[in-house]
Amino acid sequence: MSINNNQINVEGYQIFRSDRNSHAGGVAVYAKKNLRCKRICSQPGNSEIEYLFIEIVGLNDKKLLLGCVYRPKSNVALKPLLDQIELLHLRYENIVLVGDFNSNILAENILTDPMYGFGLKPVNINQPTHFTSHSQTLLDVFFVENVHKALFFDQASAPAFSKHDLIFLTYDFRKNPLDFSFNFRDFKNVDTEELLLTFDDLNWDDIYLFKNSGWKS
Repeated sequence: MSINNNQINVEGYQIFRSDRNSHAGGVAVYAKKNLRCKRICSQPGNSEIEYLFIEIVGLNDKKLLLGCVYRPKSNVALKPLLDQIELLHLRYENIVLVGDFNSNILAENILTDPMYGFGLKPVNINQPTHFTSHSQTLLDVFFVENVHKALFFDQASAPAFSKHDLIFLTYDFRKNPLDFSFNFRDFKNVDTEELLLTFDDLNWDDIYLFKNSGWKS
């Protein structure tokens, strides 16, 4: 049975979908209606990896590439996803990739190594996100282009409907992290005469005899 957007609509949000080519499943992204967004590409899955990429335009026309991924099994090839990332990643300086990759990054690097090759780093790297009676694995991951823009990350359990924790991230792509301000002394405009008069008023004997454990004679 097909499901139309009205059945899964969330007020105030626009939805982007990539449905599975079978009875159920797929990936979707909800974005606030006031955001400028467009679909970049998608791959509906069945036996293959599923993904959906959208572009979000923020302040000063800065662009973010957001990817949502589902890998149904650990033996499903990552290559179609990696090939797509290779085509896209050089066009964006802000990238957030999230999903259930079915690769336990606590124990293997089959996923993280190629992501590092694209300049994408995992945000959550320590805590498992999938729990069964016999295992705890980290399958649900955020990859970002710049970890310094990841302002906040956390996860929450949802045992009523999933063995996976819900993961969430606050990512700031509004400004360059290198854009910062600092205070400095403007020596070009120092009044040399007043500076010398100030030095004359100082008791240099006290300064010379001042003890500091960090100094060595």
